[in-house]
Amino acid sequence: MKRQLTIEKYEQTYGRDFSELISLSGNRHDFERIITSKIIELLKNINKILYIASFPFFNSRNVVVYNLIHCTGSLVGFKLFKKTVWQIFGGRSSLKDTHGKENQLAFVLDGSSTIETIVDEDCYHVMDIATYIQKHFRGKDNVPLANIWKLLDNHPIFPSEGFRNEIKKILKQVYGCKESKGTLTFSDEG
Repeated sequence: MKRQLTIEKYEQTYGRDFSELISLSGNRHDFERIITSKIIELLKNINKILYIASFPFFNSRNVVVYNLIHCTGSLVGFKLFKKTVWQIFGGRSSLKDTHGKENQLAFVLDGSSTIETIVDEDCYHVMDIATYIQKHFRGKDNVPLANIWKLLDNHPIFPSEGFRNEIKKILKQVYGCKESKGTLTFSDEG
């Protein structure tokens, strides 16, 4: 009886037959896509901007136990949610044990002879936020800080508040950005 209730709960949550869910073989990305598409389908007739964020929770063996999915029409609530999650996780997007690999350098083999840190899409760090910003604004002069934080406002994972000083420090020290009167000038690197 308890097993049947559990099966029904999964079927209701994912809107799929249990045998189909089993065939996904635990691929969490497939489960995330099902939930995201279900949210969008349920809310498609609402004439409102929708913000969706998903953060994985790992057990001690680095296996995803569940994803915390946040869906809101409020940008203020979305920003607060991302900031809070990152603060709870200690300045990163999950508690996955990356074994220090987030600081390991790797050569980019695309002919550019650049060096980057390894990115783990299950556990982003502040360095990944700075890299994202650098790539977006590369080569631009006097970009208002407000524009930089606005870019992060809509990002599904990166917070726009709570880590600004750390982000600016990385942009200046690693990417050579220059700060002047509420703006940053970005190098052509990265």
